[in-house]
Amino acid sequence: MIKAFTTVTLFTLLLLAASAFAQGDGKYYNKYWVHFANKQDNGYSIESPSEYLSPRALERREKFGIVIDSTDLPITNAYIEQVKLAGGNVLHRSKWFNAISVEVDDSNEVNAIRELPFVIQMQPVAATKIQCLQGESDGPESRKSEVRSVAYGQSTTQTTMVKGHYLHELGYKGEGMYIAVLDAGFERVDQISAFDSLRHHNRILGTYDFVRVQENVYDLGSHGRNVFSIMAGNLPNEFLGSAPNASYFLFRTEEGATEYKIEEDNWVAAVERADSLGVDLVNTSLGYTDYDDPTMSYTYSDMTGRIARISISATIAARKGMIIVSSAGNMGNSSWRYISAPGDADSILTIGAVNGSGSFARFSSYGPTADGRVKPDIVGMGQGTSYIGVSDTVEQGNGTSYSAPLLAGFVACLWQSNPTLQPQQLIQLVRESASSFSKPTDSIGYGIPDFQKAHYEILKNQNPVYGNMMPVVYPNPFVDKVDIVLNAEITGNYKLEMVDLMGSRVYTEDRNVSVASYQTYTLTDLGRLASGLYVVRITYPAGTVKLKILKY
Repeated sequence: MIKAFTTVTLFTLLLLAASAFAQGDGKYYNKYWVHFANKQDNGYSIESPSEYLSPRALERREKFGIVIDSTDLPITNAYIEQVKLAGGNVLHRSKWFNAISVEVDDSNEVNAIRELPFVIQMQPVAATKIQCLQGESDGPESRKSEVRSVAYGQSTTQTTMVKGHYLHELGYKGEGMYIAVLDAGFERVDQISAFDSLRHHNRILGTYDFVRVQENVYDLGSHGRNVFSIMAGNLPNEFLGSAPNASYFLFRTEEGATEYKIEEDNWVAAVERADSLGVDLVNTSLGYTDYDDPTMSYTYSDMTGRIARISISATIAARKGMIIVSSAGNMGNSSWRYISAPGDADSILTIGAVNGSGSFARFSSYGPTADGRVKPDIVGMGQGTSYIGVSDTVEQGNGTSYSAPLLAGFVACLWQSNPTLQPQQLIQLVRESASSFSKPTDSIGYGIPDFQKAHYEILKNQNPVYGNMMPVVYPNPFVDKVDIVLNAEITGNYKLEMVDLMGSRVYTEDRNVSVASYQTYTLTDLGRLASGLYVVRITYPAGTVKLKILKY
């Protein structure tokens, strides 16, 4: 299937390739996408993948039954060297597309590269030499927050809306999961205290700026930092990200000063590096429709997942066993209105936005894709979303850029609970947990996900007893409350009790429960109890279930 897809990809790219290569509309193009004909004599073989894929990347392919094919093979280095000799400064390499991004100084070098026998096509992707911004504004919609509360603090609403706290209380905070963040700059992430636990535990595994072709990503750009903080930030009693204990790669692919297709090339290079490093999940809060050169821009009819290079690459990444989470875009109030690339890609999660009350945020881009698929897939809080600002304080802002990392982190935590799940199985469980799964719409897709419900479905699949009476009790240990999740097979009166080790009841409550009703029941006012071991006892018409639980 992957090989067939690769053939279609090549055909699509050839159709889209521009014929102009030096100048157009008064612009001088100095960056190009150069597509090679083959990978002959590259010195590698499909039979020896350990020579070009990391052990973790190989493990992922083996675990999910993904066949290693020609898209995994490196580009023929001799071709790259000849491009260099012809005057091209190589910026990025894409083994999936068998192509490179190059920078050239004049049209003679462009012509020399085009005439190389193994070059199929050259496509201009950027005009003029790009100058990096010295900073990026958070925008007028961001504002400082002065509210302080306990536990999740300002991140409470965005967390509890999707039942993400349930995963955290079970101990799933992203440990062992590799997440790549593809975004703009990550200003001061190496200094801000909200990320000090990540630095202390060496959970920022690597960085790279694909715009400037260097390691440092910390000296400019607020957008990537804000996005990253929604997953990874931790200010005790003020803010907690959705996957605070995951390990991260921070890749800058977005150029804020101009908008050209070179940014798609940057993204392709970054997601391929993520694959080679064994990354599990990629979050990208970027979207592309219009470019400074209108001939590069897309129309809504292009939003099929098979036109934009970034979307094709996202689908390939999904087929390599990664989960790609993309923002839907903020074009809902514009004439464009629809999702942007790579949000139109197949087999990924595209995220729209709601406000703190769960109502649709009208700036959020609409679906469906041009070929009729449901998009966005799901929605999270993207209006008034809390994040960590440059001053190391909690702030709020708007955008699907913020709802995407929020849900990406919880998807990683859910995957942590059962790492053997196929990526597409996990994505489908998340979709099925959502509030409008039976009646998806063009605004919110399948709706607001319920990660507690999705985890319950995982437990039920692992052990059929969960599909009957056996409850899930959390958190364990607890402090002042306990939640009991039931999916009852018998309608009737249920007695919910907690007893100490001497058999004395310290809590009792009667509830009427409907058959096959997935519900959560909360036992409150438990902070008065002494520390120690207790038993939660559920008595129902067919019998009694007992579960041990520890009080801090």
